[in-house]
Amino acid sequence: MEKSVLVFIAAPVMGHLAQSVQLAKLMLEKNNQLSVLVLVMKVPIDPEGTIKVQNIISGCSVERLHFHHLPTPENTDNWSSNRGLFMNQLVEFQKPHVREIASKIEGLSGFILDATTSTLSDVAEEFRVPSYIFFTSSAASFGLMLHVQSLQDEHNQDTFELLKTSQELILPSFVQPIPITVLPTVITDKLLWSSRMHKLIQYWRKPKGLIINTFSELEDYALDSFVKDSAYGKTGLPRIYPIGPVLNR
Repeated sequence: MEKSVLVFIAAPVMGHLAQSVQLAKLMLEKNNQLSVLVLVMKVPIDPEGTIKVQNIISGCSVERLHFHHLPTPENTDNWSSNRGLFMNQLVEFQKPHVREIASKIEGLSGFILDATTSTLSDVAEEFRVPSYIFFTSSAASFGLMLHVQSLQDEHNQDTFELLKTSQELILPSFVQPIPITVLPTVITDKLLWSSRMHKLIQYWRKPKGLIINTFSELEDYALDSFVKDSAYGKTGLPRIYPIGPVLNR
């Protein structure tokens, strides 16, 4: 039987890459006709993180699990000094390199991306293979991001005015209203939201499926909210796969 190859591309930080590698291991255990290629990015502005990422790779010796280092940009002087915005630029820089690698893979079956590399689903579309997004945080926080994007794009609501005039935010994925003061910066900072997260979250609606590091007994309310009509906008969501907890073993 011809083997299938899945390409994993996660942000090169511990909270993303480590869990993605663990998910790849679990998938390989379930299917001996599968192989995984993990494309690894280095972040020049984060040398300590680069060392941690390398330690993950060095300590991983699993049959049919392979790693390939994408090129590091030679000159990033004109790139943003903000870590998140820098990551966006890095992902765009890597698109042609990912495309070239994918063109040489026999048996390419799909891409497993993460929340911050979701725009690479464009490459998957070019090769007519499915892409999935692995969200390494909770289902509740996933719903938070989607809801704010939906309020803006489908309900024409200025969420920043809402945050200024409200003390709490009612969310489909939370049982109780959430105090505005505890919301993450990517939601409350207008520059970070408009220049980074808004576009990424729009891409979360495009893949074949959404893989979330959770399980129904832990977040049944949040997971149930994803199947309710219009809870997250008119377009709906791809199929949700709660596959957690993904833990180091």
